[in-house]
Amino acid sequence: MKIEHEFWIERSTQAVWAIELHDDVVTGCYGPLLLDDVEDDLLEAFDYSPGGAAWIEMNRDRFGTLKLAVPDMPET
Repeated sequence: MKIEHEFWIERSTQAVWAIELHDDVVTGCYGPLLLDDVEDDLLEAFDYSPGGAAWIEMNRDRFGTLKLAVPDMPET
C-alpha cells in the first residue's frame, strides 16, 4: 500500500488542508491549516482524521494540489 501526504487547497475558499492518501484515495485530512503550518516537514506529523475524508475524495475537483516552492539560494 502506497501512503502519501500532500497539501491541498480548496479553490473556492483558499483553505489549505493536509491530505493523507492510501493508493491515491483520500483516507484522512487535517485542517484547515494556518499558513505557518504549511511546511513539507510537518506533513508526517499531523493527526490525520478519517472525518471529512470521504467528502474530500468525492469532491476532488474542488481542490488543487499545493506545491511548495523552495527559493533559490544565492551562491557564496
